[in-house]
Amino acid sequence: MKMEKSSGRVIPLSELPIGSAGVVVGFLDAMRGVKKFANAGMVPGTELFMQSHAPLGSLLRVKILDCSLALHKNEGRCIMVQVG
Repeated sequence: MKMEKSSGRVIPLSELPIGSAGVVVGFLDAMRGVKKFANAGMVPGTELFMQSHAPLGSLLRVKILDCSLALHKNEGRCIMVQVG
């Protein structure tokens, strides 16, 4: 994964608290399906907002651009975001 130096903490998207915003900084090398997320606008530099976690914790709902996107928590572990 390549990331630019930044001032802020970098965490996996799956750890972003509900109601918090972050900026996509990169994807782990193990990430599969990067292209489908890029097609939805999830590319480095894009701001997103964590809307909710599913009751059993397997799905995440994030707002990115003007869309709401649901993804599996294991996919969220491979998407790195900068917070703070």
